[in-house]
Amino acid sequence: MVLKKICRPAALAALLIAGIAGGYLAQPAISYVFGMNQCGLLKGYSALHDATLEESRRLKARSRLLQKTDGLELWQTPSGEFWNPRGNDLFYALAEQTLRNYGDGPYRVKSGDIVLDCGANVGDFVREALSAGAKLVIAIEPVPRSVACLQRTFSREITEGRVRVVPKAVWNEAGKMKMSLHDNSLLDNLIVVRDARSVGYLEVPLITIDALFSELGLARVDFIKMDIEGAEPNALQGAHHILAAFRPRMSIATEHWPGEYAEVMKAILNAAAYHSTCGSCVRRQLEFFPEVTFWTPL
Repeated sequence: MVLKKICRPAALAALLIAGIAGGYLAQPAISYVFGMNQCGLLKGYSALHDATLEESRRLKARSRLLQKTDGLELWQTPSGEFWNPRGNDLFYALAEQTLRNYGDGPYRVKSGDIVLDCGANVGDFVREALSAGAKLVIAIEPVPRSVACLQRTFSREITEGRVRVVPKAVWNEAGKMKMSLHDNSLLDNLIVVRDARSVGYLEVPLITIDALFSELGLARVDFIKMDIEGAEPNALQGAHHILAAFRPRMSIATEHWPGEYAEVMKAILNAAAYHSTCGSCVRRQLEFFPEVTFWTPL
């Protein structure tokens, strides 16, 4: 991801002074500020400015609501038409794609790729992958309201065989597990840590990526995008064969808890040799975490 802002020395000095005054720069937080968590000071400073939120407001201003039915809404957006559950932050999700938070240049989907979109939600990345020339996108999403939106939004592409929807959650083993539901479905997650903001729970079926590959009869996997609200390390443990055999390029969210990047790295490197590149970063007080990391096979 290309940084949109140049870091000014005065602003950096103010950031450090504020951290010292607030007591945030004591160990271990100082390690995050100075780059030991893949972010570094420049990207940490960039995280103080929420470019995605600003872009989402611009996108919403250029969009219009076309239809409402059964708790779902059809929106005309600059990225095309999308069905969306009422209450879901569609425009924040679309902004992540217009800003290429999940990868640009060498980290973007390539023409002819077979793509696994783990945590497809309503299909914002599905549309991005198709726009980049993907041959096939597997949209993996366990929540029924989001699945319904995917099926409506991409009905033509599903008929054409360019999109396949899998109504399951990826995990490190098969079975069933409770999922925490939210008004904003971007936050729906398997219960790794209980979430006080949830509005309900739903039992969903689990599948490993390795088993999914066999079940769908795929020829290969070229690219994996994964943003599943903290369950990424578990899901990657269930992709050992795919990573070893096909060495797909990957865009993995690593923002959800402080140790997530390390656990994601462990799961990936246990399967194959990869190089990681930090994308955008997020900030909690003065601790900076990689929001997305890009993984390139060696």
